[in-house]
Amino acid sequence: MFRYTRPRRLRIEASSACNLRCPVCPTTTGHIHPVIGTGMLAHGDFRRILDDSPWIDKVEMSNFGEVFLNPALVEILRTAYECKVRITLVNGVNLNRCTAEALEAIVKYDVQAMTCSIDGASQETYRQYRVHGDFDQVMANIDIINAHKKRLGRNTPILWWQFVVMGHNEHQIDRARRMAAERGMHFKLKLTWDDDFSPLRDIETLRKTLGHAPTRDSWGKEQGKIYGEDGCLQLWMNPQINRDGNCSVAA
Repeated sequence: MFRYTRPRRLRIEASSACNLRCPVCPTTTGHIHPVIGTGMLAHGDFRRILDDSPWIDKVEMSNFGEVFLNPALVEILRTAYECKVRITLVNGVNLNRCTAEALEAIVKYDVQAMTCSIDGASQETYRQYRVHGDFDQVMANIDIINAHKKRLGRNTPILWWQFVVMGHNEHQIDRARRMAAERGMHFKLKLTWDDDFSPLRDIETLRKTLGHAPTRDSWGKEQGKIYGEDGCLQLWMNPQINRDGNCSVAA
């Protein structure tokens, strides 16, 4: 017997544009553009989604672009806060280009959690994958967020430092972990999407560091499933809405 349900969570794309050019990202390679195009979520469209679906109580704002590029982000976060809708940014932000207002808004309007994609612990290492990125600016923006949290007496957003392990940055894992701890951030390692880009060098050490196989292919063979395999559940649990209101996906 089937039962009709309404998902209480959504993923809504705030921006399909990005200011970085990470080599194997589908936004950089252009694979998303024929389906999704490039643009920003309008505040009015976001408000309309919440008005039409009053049962929604949590929204993850992400997909293929950088959230902080959306000029309406502060208004969007304010509306979510007023509608008692919890916002997360856990799919990842690069945090390179942010307005002062937006950095304050994610604290002021109670964004629950945010994952910062930082694949290195220095500019020299970070920029090899996060092309056009500024490591020092990212660190400064994190410090600003923490200053707002202290000033407003908030514990949110919970901050995660996500470190995609590659050959050129594997030597900085411990340093990055320490820098994250100094800023009150949780630290998590993630396997790269493309084992051919910047191949891992010290496989055995990384296996011990990670506690499992250090590549997606070897992980899949050991576990008997695809690394990060949960896409089928997303349709039912937290469906994705693109910045233009479409539900199409890039192949």
